[in-house]
Amino acid sequence: VEELVVVALGPANVGRAKALGDMLGVWKCVNIVTRRISPEPSTVGEVGKHPEKVLQLDDGSKSQVKGMVCITMDDIIDTMDTTLKAVQLLMDAGAQYVISCATHGLFTT
Repeated sequence: VEELVVVALGPANVGRAKALGDMLGVWKCVNIVTRRISPEPSTVGEVGKHPEKVLQLDDGSKSQVKGMVCITMDDIIDTMDTTLKAVQLLMDAGAQYVISCATHGLFTT
């Protein structure tokens, strides 16, 4: 399917994203790189101070999602933080719309 692209939310999900792409007949698969930015040293250990998660697409991936329908693949959804950031990132990169999938939903908060 030419207008679909499968998006792995981090390196742990690349295999799942490729398998989903194979099932759907989608040949485009991109990876969103996630990294954490540590809080200021003076706030480490304080309640509620966790490293901030930053999501990034490289320039090549941006061109692959522009005008496309993106299907994100994640392993676990808990707070929806990563999923929501990924959707915003893909929409900012020009995606038509985004469908999100996960293998497990926890939803603890």
